[in-house]
Amino acid sequence: MCDDYELLVRTFLTTRMVHVQRLGYLQYLQRDGGNTQRLRNKEIQRLVRLFAWRYEQQIHDRFEELGVDDFIWRDGVLDWTIPNPADAPAANYVLP
Repeated sequence: MCDDYELLVRTFLTTRMVHVQRLGYLQYLQRDGGNTQRLRNKEIQRLVRLFAWRYEQQIHDRFEELGVDDFIWRDGVLDWTIPNPADAPAANYVLP
């Protein structure tokens, strides 16, 4: 559980990623809400917070390495009250 999130973080930390602006994935959602991510959403959110905490310094360092402003990083702490800038910085390549 939560392996997709950790895989993306670990990939970001070791290589460059490319944003392909095309639909490449459809996720099927059951009408009755029986999907695994819905049934275990509370646990998934707990793990996402845990992984975010575990990797936040490495993510910040990677942003600096890529020359990207980590706009919510303040004195070694993430300040989630800071709104996204109008022109949010990108750390990945973007393909049209």
